[in-house]
Amino acid sequence: MVEQRYEVCRVKDREPVMDRWYAVQTKPSQELVAYENLGHQGYRCFFPKCSKWRTRRRRRYLSVEALFPGYLFVSLDLGHTNIEPIRSTRGVSKLVRFGSRINAVPQPVMRALIEQVDDKGVLPQVLDDFTPGQQVCIEDGPFAGCTAMLQAKSSEERVILLLSLLGGERRVTLPAASVKKI
Repeated sequence: MVEQRYEVCRVKDREPVMDRWYAVQTKPSQELVAYENLGHQGYRCFFPKCSKWRTRRRRRYLSVEALFPGYLFVSLDLGHTNIEPIRSTRGVSKLVRFGSRINAVPQPVMRALIEQVDDKGVLPQVLDDFTPGQQVCIEDGPFAGCTAMLQAKSSEERVILLLSLLGGERRVTLPAASVKKI
C-alpha cells in the first residue's frame, strides 16, 4: 500500500502544475507513521530513504534509513488544499515554515530526488567511497584485523583486495560490507 502511494509521486505527467512539494517535520522516529497516515488522508507524500553501512557486534550490515531524518515531503496546492489536517496527523509535528510563510522545496531539487530513488524510495548504495589503491581494514571473516590494498570493485557489493600473506601478495574477493576505509 505504501509503494502504491509512492508510485503516484513518481509519475510526473499526472502532477498538476500548481502542486508544489513542502517539507513536513515529523515527531522523532515517526517518519513512516506520518507518511502512512498522510497517505490515508489522501495527501501525496515522498519519503526518501538511503542505505548506510552500520556496525553492530563487530558485523557490518546495510541499513535503510531516512535520507532526511525527521522530515518527509508532501505535494500540495496551497490555494485549493486544506493544510490544517496535516498538523494533527499522527506522527507529524508541523509543516516547515520560515517565519509565518510555508516555503516550497525548489522543483529541480524534488525532481532530482524523485528520479534518483528506486521503486521503494531508496537511493541506491554505491561504492564511490572506495578507490583503487586505497588502504582498507578487513573487519569480518578469517582475515579480520588485516589491512589490505583495494585493487578494484568487482560488483556493487564486492571488492577485490591485495592482501600481504606469507611473504607475498594474494588477491582476495570479499563483500564490501566486510571492509572499512582506514
